[in-house]
Amino acid sequence: MLTKPKELLSAHVRSEVPCPRIALAVDVLRRFGRLRFRATGGSMLPAIAPGDLLEFHRCSAEALRRNDVVLLRRNGGLVAYCGRRRSGVATRR
Repeated sequence: MLTKPKELLSAHVRSEVPCPRIALAVDVLRRFGRLRFRATGGSMLPAIAPGDLLEFHRCSAEALRRNDVVLLRRNGGLVAYCGRRRSGVATRR
């Protein structure tokens, strides 16, 4: 499905038109309940390194636990974020 997973998070789109790869990733997560891709960037080292295979599962905010890594939409892209605390969990509107 995703032919170039390494490029998934590298697209920084600031327009209202979503990047086709981001739109595909969101659609896959909605339809199938899970999404796998390789991490890019090193902002979550040492927990997640560039090239690590990540798998996200769709769940409710109530199902999240402390230190779970969540996938958020930001500036037209997708960003993996590690929640250090349970309160204030970001949810999709």
